[in-house]
Amino acid sequence: MGYSRGAAVANLFGGELVNEPDCIGVTVAPENIYDYSFGTPQGVLTSDDPGNAKYGCIHNVYADYDTVTMAAFKQWGFTRYGTDKLLPVHNAAAKSKMLQFLAKTNPKLYKAYVTKGSGQDPDYFYPMKFVAGDGLKIDADTSADTKVARTQKDLLEGRIAFLTSTLIPDRKTYVEKYQYMVQALTGYYLPLSDPVSEKFAKGVAGNDEAKVAAVLMYAYYEAQLVKNDSKNAEKLLSQLDLAEEKLKQDPKYKEWIENLASSELKVVLKAGMTAADASQEDIDKMTSDKVTKPMVEFFSYLLCDNTGEEFDPFSLTNDQMQHLPSTSS
Repeated sequence: MGYSRGAAVANLFGGELVNEPDCIGVTVAPENIYDYSFGTPQGVLTSDDPGNAKYGCIHNVYADYDTVTMAAFKQWGFTRYGTDKLLPVHNAAAKSKMLQFLAKTNPKLYKAYVTKGSGQDPDYFYPMKFVAGDGLKIDADTSADTKVARTQKDLLEGRIAFLTSTLIPDRKTYVEKYQYMVQALTGYYLPLSDPVSEKFAKGVAGNDEAKVAAVLMYAYYEAQLVKNDSKNAEKLLSQLDLAEEKLKQDPKYKEWIENLASSELKVVLKAGMTAADASQEDIDKMTSDKVTKPMVEFFSYLLCDNTGEEFDPFSLTNDQMQHLPSTSS
């Protein structure tokens, strides 16, 4: 039995035990294996036939919108051993009972769950906007709920499908270009306690360069695709003294934007980590080119592409645009 990362171990071990009944020094027949895991990642190649009936003693229980259960990506040929059992998270009657229980046991989470735009309810997704003002925030755009009618599962599967068809089509590309960055970010941020992560978030949001970094990532994404139909790209690039036409004429200009965005991200990350009392060793690691350059590309695609929706990821007024620091050099 296991949960999340423990579920991955339990699932793989169960499969190995079925394949090699004496792998632990004693022989265990399949009918004596009871393997249950919760929030189970995908760690088995589909080519290994993990859905074969012989793995019927392995059971995976999860919610269909859980990001953890979508990794490693099915587009790379991954799945799980055994039988999947989905939680009834979309069943109205079951949800009603769950909310009643949640209201009594965890009022804070209950409030977040029922608050429009909070992102807790799996049946509703509200687009997130970069909001410039005092620093930079990422807020839910609850006014667009009728325009973008998607569940969290739809959103996550759409993002994964997009990323695996563009930036990370296979495991080799991920390992060579993005794995170090992802490991560095998750290795630093996930272990942080709530108070420390709040300090980090405030250090980032209160940093003026955060606005510039976000805009530059948008500009970088536009530069990669050289989109002609963007509503905001020309205005954003112009405000930062970047000429969209030059992007089309000089491919190296994209590299210049990437370097500039990477530099701004270093300032932002250092501000957040300093506020969170990070060690100099951690700051140096997180602000290296090996982390920030892949971040520019990865997050520009992740945050700025709207996967076909008519949705603008930025909320920048003309007055706010005028007060963005200039990046010309």
